[in-house]
Amino acid sequence: MQAFSASQKDAASVLQEACETKQVESTLLTGACRFLENGGNCPLNSESEVLANIQGRWRVVWSDIVSIDAFKYIPVPEFLTINKGQLELKGYAGPLVSAFSGQYQWKPEDKGFDFTMPNVKVEMFGITLVDKIREQQNRNYQIIYSSPKVVLVRTSAGGYTLLFRE
Repeated sequence: MQAFSASQKDAASVLQEACETKQVESTLLTGACRFLENGGNCPLNSESEVLANIQGRWRVVWSDIVSIDAFKYIPVPEFLTINKGQLELKGYAGPLVSAFSGQYQWKPEDKGFDFTMPNVKVEMFGITLVDKIREQQNRNYQIIYSSPKVVLVRTSAGGYTLLFRE
């Protein structure tokens, strides 16, 4: 197990390594997340910098919402695209493609954004199996750490999610 020292640079390095290798132990990664969330001598960039930085396509790498360690690193390609008030979460499991899309609203007081993804589309071999709009309550991502390559969020579901720009 890698040693984790309490500095912002070390915590950010742990996040970066986890994104690139998917080999960092979850306990160490969670420790780095907690450190950054609890201050970690890591002032978040200005609102406009963070909002500009999160735009684009992000691979969803890891989430501690999952209770089984083996699945905390997301086992299938899953991407979150954030673009000027719109977002889409798209997952690929072989020929099965699932997409959830909707809108977000930036909340500067929360250092994050509220969102819903009511649009659901599921395809297999290019054939649409599901295409519907569902009811969904607002969800929230609070941005804990943001760099050009890595974003760490606290989700309204209660856990951390790590995003990586490939």
